[in-house]
Amino acid sequence: EEKVKLVREMGCVAMSVGIETGNEEIRRKILNRQISNAQIEKAFKIINDHGIRISAFDLIGIPGETRENVFETIEFNKKLNVQSGNVYIVYPFAGSQISLKYKVDYRKKNGKVIPMSEASGFHLSKMTPGEVEGLKRTFNLYLNLPKELWPVIRLAEKESKEGKIIYDALNNFAATVV
Repeated sequence: EEKVKLVREMGCVAMSVGIETGNEEIRRKILNRQISNAQIEKAFKIINDHGIRISAFDLIGIPGETRENVFETIEFNKKLNVQSGNVYIVYPFAGSQISLKYKVDYRKKNGKVIPMSEASGFHLSKMTPGEVEGLKRTFNLYLNLPKELWPVIRLAEKESKEGKIIYDALNNFAATVV
């Protein structure tokens, strides 16, 4: 708390904090992060109490992760009053625990290295690459719009003409109400 007070006195008005996942078991066992949701909640409360805006770093496409786990992360962000989530698809770097444990192949069939922009192609989670990409794209819509709109947001996950139209409409709506 003292550090947060000090940075606020120094003029800090915003911080980014790594939540990574709302599922403690995944955070502990897969990401090797030994911090509980309660500890994260306490840290967010301290930061908020000092008037500092918070954005969060979240990961999806984590090994073994399901769609339900992604929604645990969204719900946890909502509980923490996160207004802006920076969402990334896991790209396990060579030599990392995840790359070694899951024997990540960094090369496409043509021999080229898989770029970070195609991280969903590692197939680490229990979701299809398209589902991971769609959830990444719509994560902040789920975070900021009411649950009553979640069935519509799910339509915006699709990488199609209709999905793009729905996504654009929801994104414009969110910009006016959030």
